[in-house]
Amino acid sequence: MTDAVRAALEITAGTEGIFLDPTYTGRAMAALLAGSFPRGDRLVFVHTGGLPGLFGHPEL
Repeated sequence: MTDAVRAALEITAGTEGIFLDPTYTGRAMAALLAGSFPRGDRLVFVHTGGLPGLFGHPEL
């Protein structure tokens, strides 16, 4: 897990109450937060699952 993914997990959980797994959705959110898209664009983040992935990371 990278620092960017950990930050994305913490930010998303703290601001939106959404828990992301660090394998797929956490990485995707980290890319969004890193500014991978032009500022002002409207984006939709579709969270389709990943809850089982959290059980492999008890430190989260």
